[in-house]
Formats: sequence, C-alpha cells, structure tokens
Amino acid sequence: MRIPVPSVAVAITRVPIDVFERGLLPMVDFSTGEPADGQVELSASPRSGLAPLLILLGIIPYLIWAATRAKPVFGSLPMTRASLDNLRRFDDMTTKLNRLALAIGIIGILGIVAGSSNSSTLSGIGAVLIVLALLLWIVTNARPYPIRVDLDPNGRSVVLDAHPEFAHQLALSQRSSSERAPMERPATTSVVDELERLGELRASGVIDDLEFKAAKHKLLD
Repeated sequence: MRIPVPSVAVAITRVPIDVFERGLLPMVDFSTGEPADGQVELSASPRSGLAPLLILLGIIPYLIWAATRAKPVFGSLPMTRASLDNLRRFDDMTTKLNRLALAIGIIGILGIVAGSSNSSTLSGIGAVLIVLALLLWIVTNARPYPIRVDLDPNGRSVVLDAHPEFAHQLALSQRSSSERAPMERPATTSVVDELERLGELRASGVIDDLEFKAAKHKLLD
C-alpha cells in the first residue's frame, strides 16, 4: 500500500511488529506530521510488484495470488480526522466502482444467455458489457492505495512512507523505551530474550550499533 506524495520529504520508516500491533506509537499523524486525533486499525501485508500484473491478467490469477500470499499483520496507526476521511473516501469509491463493475458484468452474462438462442446482437452486447466490467475492475483495483503499510519480508517490522516528524518522534520514543528496558524488565525475562529484542530493534533501524552495544553492556552488568 502507498501514500500520496506529500509536500515535504518522505521518510521510509520501520516500525517493530509488536509496536505496530499494540499501537504504541507517538500521537502524530504518520502521513502529515500533525497531532493525531486518534488511532486507526490497519493491516500490513508483504509488498509485491506482482499485484498490478496479476490484476491486468484478470481476477482469477489475482484472487489465487491474494489467497496464497503471507497473512497480514493487524495494528494501529495515528491519524488526523482529515487523513481518515481521505482514506474512507478512497475506500468508498473503490467499493462503489467494484459494485458497478459487478453489476455490468452480471447484465452482460444475462445478455449472452438471453441471446444465445435467437439473438446474436444481444449476445454481442453482453460480451461487450463483460469486457467493460473487467476493464473497470482492473482500473479500479490497480490504483495505488492512499497509504503505504507494508510488512517487511523478514516479518520483523512494518514499513511506512512517513512524515519526517513522525519518524523523529518514533525514534525518540523507541530509544527511550530501549534505554528503560534493562532496568524495567520483569524477573522472569531472560537475558537471552532481552538480547534478542535489542537485536530486533537494531535490525529494524530503531537503535544504531552504539546504542545496541551500550544497552547490551548495561544488560550484562
């Protein structure tokens, strides 16, 4: 999924899966950098360049691909009411166009069935309607989605095209969380688990090598 190009630079931001699923994000609209009005539940799926091609090939290949791809991860992202309204308008328009394509296709099928015995003209009109329905469905579903929320191939983070302010606030909150983690970890949490978590934060770009080494040293002391 993708976001519209904003008037400022976009920061490709990686959010750890657990942070995305639990909604532990700064209350800043990730696409505009403005104070968010709330959080919106969204899903993240692996990004693939095959989707537009499969859509062009038809609905059957696309549905097979959609059914066999990796399962999405569900979480929450902060948004303003204006951003949410834009997202809803896009979804509503997509739903209406898909319903229109379905209705045209059904009328085309009925035309072919009705004209199969005594009217070649009616069958021809039905075939044209089916082609128009397929073209409408392809164009509708090939449009880029208003936001990009992709699941990283390694399955450890969610990739966003985010506003720099959101990326900055996320980095600050994650750095603060990683610094508190060794002191606040429960007694039942093993050192190995904490090291693995720190490794995931470093892999997702939340902390750098120096911060990882400092946190590791503090954990092992």
